[in-house]
Amino acid sequence: EKDTASSIQFSRLSALKRPVSRWSGGQAASGRGTTSTPRGLLFVAATMSKGQSAAGENAGVLMEWSIGSTSCCQSAVIAHDVPIASIAYGPCDNGPLITCDVTGLCRIWDCSPRLWCSQQIEASPGAQNS
Repeated sequence: EKDTASSIQFSRLSALKRPVSRWSGGQAASGRGTTSTPRGLLFVAATMSKGQSAAGENAGVLMEWSIGSTSCCQSAVIAHDVPIASIAYGPCDNGPLITCDVTGLCRIWDCSPRLWCSQQIEASPGAQNS
Protein backbone atom coordinates (compact mmCIF):
# COMPACT_ATOMS: atom_id res chain seq x y z
CA GLU A 1 0.00 0.00 0.00
CA LYS A 2 1.35 3.42 -0.94
CA ASP A 3 1.38 6.26 1.63
CA THR A 4 -0.88 9.19 0.96
CA ALA A 5 -0.77 12.63 2.55
CA SER A 6 -3.53 11.59 4.94
CA SER A 7 -1.79 8.37 6.06
CA ILE A 8 1.83 9.44 6.59
CA GLN A 9 2.75 9.59 10.25
CA PHE A 10 5.42 11.63 11.97
CA SER A 11 7.15 10.82 15.24
CA ARG A 12 7.76 14.50 16.00
CA LEU A 13 7.83 18.04 14.68
CA SER A 14 11.41 19.31 14.81
CA ALA A 15 11.24 22.92 13.58
CA LEU A 16 8.83 25.68 12.56
CA LYS A 17 9.64 28.85 10.63
CA ARG A 18 7.23 31.68 9.91
CA PRO A 19 8.46 34.31 7.46
CA VAL A 20 7.31 37.58 9.04
CA SER A 21 7.26 39.38 5.69
CA ARG A 22 4.77 36.84 4.32
CA TRP A 23 2.22 37.09 7.13
CA SER A 24 -0.70 39.44 7.52
CA GLY A 25 -3.73 39.74 9.75
CA GLY A 26 -3.89 38.47 13.29
CA GLN A 27 -3.29 41.91 14.72
CA ALA A 28 -5.99 43.59 16.76
CA ALA A 29 -7.92 46.10 14.72
CA SER A 30 -7.18 49.59 15.95
CA GLY A 31 -9.40 50.31 18.92
CA ARG A 32 -11.94 47.58 18.20
CA GLY A 33 -10.28 44.68 20.04
CA THR A 34 -11.10 42.21 17.28
CA THR A 35 -8.66 39.99 15.48
CA SER A 36 -8.64 38.51 12.04
CA THR A 37 -7.31 35.11 11.08
CA PRO A 38 -3.55 35.22 10.46
CA ARG A 39 -2.61 34.15 6.97
CA GLY A 40 0.62 33.38 5.24
CA LEU A 41 3.19 30.63 4.89
CA LEU A 42 4.47 28.36 7.64
CA PHE A 43 7.36 25.97 7.08
CA VAL A 44 7.33 22.80 9.21
CA ALA A 45 10.02 20.15 9.64
CA ALA A 46 8.95 16.71 10.85
CA THR A 47 10.54 13.31 11.41
CA MET A 48 9.05 10.22 9.79
CA SER A 49 7.69 7.52 12.10
CA LYS A 50 8.80 3.91 11.93
CA GLY A 51 7.07 1.78 9.30
CA GLN A 52 6.38 4.46 6.69
CA SER A 53 6.96 3.41 3.09
CA ALA A 54 7.42 6.98 1.77
CA ALA A 55 10.89 7.22 3.40
CA GLY A 56 13.05 5.56 5.99
CA GLU A 57 12.48 5.89 9.72
CA ASN A 58 13.70 9.28 11.02
CA ALA A 59 13.86 10.87 7.55
CA GLY A 60 13.41 14.65 7.69
CA VAL A 61 10.33 16.00 5.92
CA LEU A 62 9.93 19.66 4.99
CA MET A 63 6.40 21.01 4.51
CA GLU A 64 5.07 24.34 3.27
CA TRP A 65 1.70 25.21 4.79
CA SER A 66 -0.61 27.97 3.66
CA ILE A 67 -2.36 29.33 6.76
CA GLY A 68 -5.61 31.27 6.56
CA SER A 69 -9.33 30.76 6.85
CA THR A 70 -8.74 27.38 5.15
CA SER A 71 -5.26 26.01 5.88
CA CYS A 72 -3.57 23.34 3.79
CA CYS A 73 -0.21 21.74 3.11
CA GLN A 74 0.90 23.10 -0.27
CA SER A 75 4.08 21.08 -0.60
CA ALA A 76 5.94 18.32 1.25
CA VAL A 77 9.30 16.76 0.41
CA ILE A 78 11.63 14.22 1.95
CA ALA A 79 14.33 16.80 2.61
CA HIS A 80 16.96 14.78 4.51
CA ASP A 81 17.69 11.12 5.31
CA VAL A 82 17.92 12.04 9.00
CA PRO A 83 15.95 14.52 11.19
CA ILE A 84 16.05 18.22 10.36
CA ALA A 85 17.66 20.12 13.24
CA SER A 86 16.93 23.70 12.14
CA ILE A 87 15.27 25.94 9.56
CA ALA A 88 16.48 29.46 8.72
CA TYR A 89 16.21 32.13 6.04
CA GLY A 90 19.13 33.61 4.21
CA PRO A 91 20.00 36.33 3.63
CA CYS A 92 16.63 37.90 4.37
CA ASP A 93 13.17 36.92 5.58
CA ASN A 94 11.75 36.14 2.15
CA GLY A 95 14.16 33.39 1.20
CA PRO A 96 15.70 31.17 0.32
CA LEU A 97 14.83 28.64 3.01
CA ILE A 98 17.75 26.72 4.56
CA THR A 99 17.51 23.40 6.39
CA CYS A 100 20.27 21.69 8.34
CA ASP A 101 20.13 18.11 9.57
CA VAL A 102 21.73 16.41 12.57
CA THR A 103 24.78 15.32 10.50
CA GLY A 104 25.61 18.88 9.41
CA LEU A 105 24.19 18.63 5.88
CA CYS A 106 22.58 21.94 4.84
CA ARG A 107 20.21 22.32 1.92
CA ILE A 108 18.96 25.50 0.31
CA TRP A 109 15.36 25.44 -0.88
CA ASP A 110 13.53 27.60 -3.36
CA CYS A 111 9.80 27.78 -2.75
CA SER A 112 8.38 28.63 -6.14
CA PRO A 113 6.30 27.03 -7.46
CA ARG A 114 6.93 24.16 -5.00
CA LEU A 115 9.74 23.31 -2.58
CA TRP A 116 12.86 22.17 -4.44
CA CYS A 117 16.48 21.84 -3.35
CA SER A 118 18.67 24.26 -5.30
CA GLN A 119 21.95 23.70 -3.43
CA GLN A 120 23.56 21.41 -0.86
CA ILE A 121 26.45 22.13 1.52
CA GLU A 122 28.12 19.50 3.69
CA ALA A 123 30.04 20.41 6.83
CA SER A 124 33.51 18.87 6.90
CA PRO A 125 33.95 16.20 9.57
CA GLY A 126 35.80 17.68 12.53
CA ALA A 127 35.33 21.27 11.32
CA GLN A 128 35.32 23.76 14.17
CA ASN A 129 34.36 27.41 14.48
CA SER A 130 37.35 29.71 14.83
